[in-house]
Amino acid sequence: KKKLQEPIELDDDASLLVCISGMGESNAKRACEKLLALGATCLISFGTCVALDKQLTPGDLIISDQIINPESKIFYQSNLNISHIKNQLPISDEKKLYIGKLAHTKTILKTPSEKLKIAQKTQAIVADMESLTVAEMANQNETPFLTLRVVCDRLDFYFPESLAQAISTDGKINYFKIVLNLLRFSEVKHYFAIQKDFYQAQKTLKLIAKTIKSLKIT
Repeated sequence: KKKLQEPIELDDDASLLVCISGMGESNAKRACEKLLALGATCLISFGTCVALDKQLTPGDLIISDQIINPESKIFYQSNLNISHIKNQLPISDEKKLYIGKLAHTKTILKTPSEKLKIAQKTQAIVADMESLTVAEMANQNETPFLTLRVVCDRLDFYFPESLAQAISTDGKINYFKIVLNLLRFSEVKHYFAIQKDFYQAQKTLKLIAKTIKSLKIT
């Protein structure tokens, strides 16, 4: 079982190191520090994201060519050949691959209005809580970075408050809290949508994970 913040080698020659960071900026920073200390020559932000564009559906893959902080308007541009990387990535017939801007968010985006506000401010197509930090750490250490994110939440999806309150800072879910919160919030129907959408995202994540080791990153 893989532990948070514990870098592991995925092959015998240690050419690929993985560190599950957990949720948010501080966790992403600690994970990057550990990978860089072990000699990482490229940082890849790999995980899920929230759609800021109505065309995007769960399971779609996003390669971010630019990451922006809506608050400071600081942005990081990838210096990798994104088109070359795109051509190496598999995607199932029913899903799509997009290249676009990713926006940073400090908190979970729970409503369509919150997502639209960031989209209008940044013209980004997706958002997450970790990729900006990965880009910052890469920039500080003069290391290339790549952002591969899979859509999990649609633009029109309402993230249940009962679930938001049950997620810890490292991304772990307290299921007992969910049960208690469901007594306060009428959100059971949202959990069926979450299960369906996460299944689609997970299929793409698994497909891309098998390819990352063989990527020719230039």
